[in-house]
Amino acid sequence: TISPQGIVAVCRITDYDLDDVLASGAQLIAVLCEVRDPGNAGTILRAADSAGADAVILTAASVDIHNPKAVRSTAGSLFHL
Repeated sequence: TISPQGIVAVCRITDYDLDDVLASGAQLIAVLCEVRDPGNAGTILRAADSAGADAVILTAASVDIHNPKAVRSTAGSLFHL
């Protein structure tokens, strides 16, 4: 960004295998298949969080959800799901 905000925290990246997600008893799972725009991925993740999803799964051809633009567009939902 042109004028970014300061750093508030540094967090470890946590990724879970599909088996872990399915074994967790998740009731509502959003699946992003080949989503390539980081802003769209973040927005979908934020909407899934708002709808009460327990998890979001991204296929291998999808954008990295830890992309800075994706992280910004989740508005914090990335740390909840």
